[in-house]
Amino acid sequence: MAPPIGRLAFTIGLSVFLLALITLPFLDPSSAEFTADLLALLLSGIFLGLVVWSVRRAARLPTHRPSEHQEPTPVEREDGHQE
Repeated sequence: MAPPIGRLAFTIGLSVFLLALITLPFLDPSSAEFTADLLALLLSGIFLGLVVWSVRRAARLPTHRPSEHQEPTPVEREDGHQE
């Protein structure tokens, strides 16, 4: 994942999570708003977890870039000639 996209996804997920967390103490536990708020907390928490996992995974992946001075190895065809 590209760093700006990861940063944007994390910011959006964190905003939704914090806004749902702030309103939680003020809601009646038997109301539909409480259920919707818990659902928002759950989904945004899962989303944040996936974003963090994806960014950390992308940061660990090795980048294989051939050196500028490295010559390509010749490929041998089936008839014995090299390309």
